[in-house]
Amino acid sequence: MTKAREAARAAFILAEALKLNIKVGAAHDGSELTIIPPRGLKREVYYNFRDAILEVREAAINHILVENGVRR
Repeated sequence: MTKAREAARAAFILAEALKLNIKVGAAHDGSELTIIPPRGLKREVYYNFRDAILEVREAAINHILVENGVRR
């Protein structure tokens, strides 16, 4: 998968996760990714989003850090 395609996929998955109130964050140095589901979210839904986010982990971290103004 190309970097641009992976970045677009990460942005889409993170936007959809936000609609379900799944909070996704990254450490300032990009070393960690945190995924926190809201209370009451079906386990299967959370697992599917978690797995999708982890497939594009690096792109997701980069997207979050760019949005937060940590990276350009």
